[in-house]
Amino acid sequence: MVASGRGNDAVRVFEILDGDAKSTDCYTTIGRHMSKVQDWKELIDLYRDATAEGYSSEELSMLAMLAVTSTKVDNRLRILRAIVDECATNVGLDPKRWTMTKYWSLKRSLGFYHARLLMWWNDEQRAPLDEANLAIKEFYQEKANGMRPKNDVVRAIVSCASRHDSLGLGHTGGYEKVPRSEDDWTALLQEVLRSTGDSPIRYDPTFIDAVVQAYKSLGKSRECVEYISRVVNVDETRLRQSTLVDALEAAQIEHAEGLYSDIQMLLSLGTERNELE
Repeated sequence: MVASGRGNDAVRVFEILDGDAKSTDCYTTIGRHMSKVQDWKELIDLYRDATAEGYSSEELSMLAMLAVTSTKVDNRLRILRAIVDECATNVGLDPKRWTMTKYWSLKRSLGFYHARLLMWWNDEQRAPLDEANLAIKEFYQEKANGMRPKNDVVRAIVSCASRHDSLGLGHTGGYEKVPRSEDDWTALLQEVLRSTGDSPIRYDPTFIDAVVQAYKSLGKSRECVEYISRVVNVDETRLRQSTLVDALEAAQIEHAEGLYSDIQMLLSLGTERNELE
């Protein structure tokens, strides 16, 4: 019913089912529908019922956390931690370990504020440095295991590189892997870019823009020119106007006349399209 767009009918049928007729999949499916229609109070109640009856799932728990952060409830953080404890217990992990393994999913779902609090990064000023530290550690762990680093990890490192001077790098204890200089950040950024291989993220407009912003922040116009030259001529690669403007500046600084002309043409084409629209 939910898949065919009859979510409300599915909820009514679910409510009259006997306990034995319900299952983990049923609860999760109804939870997806409630999340889609933003019926947050009912979703929280659904999660509580599923937990009490032994039918909860990690997906339903994540949806319940989204519901908690999307509505006004008392003791919000305490409720979130209780859900984390339940998830961790179900898979036999310490709650802090479970949160760390799910951090990027939590951030995407709940936002940085609640994700950092669940990680016990209570110092608001230091939290971005904590995230950079986690991303860099995961990057090297995944590389060592022969895995392509997760997109969330790659994006986080690129983002941190673009705001490296506001990360609070005066803190040192436990942050040894976090670069301290523009050159070290640049080396890490280039290592991250190489690790993406043929991943689609390489040609994602948002990602490309973030990389160009990072090089600009690091004062690395030559590396920016080399990077944008590799992606600008790839078929079907779409570049944002802000990306082109920053790349044009780098090309001018480095006297890269060919790239400068190409970017000017792309900018003029974009202006013409906007005028036609």
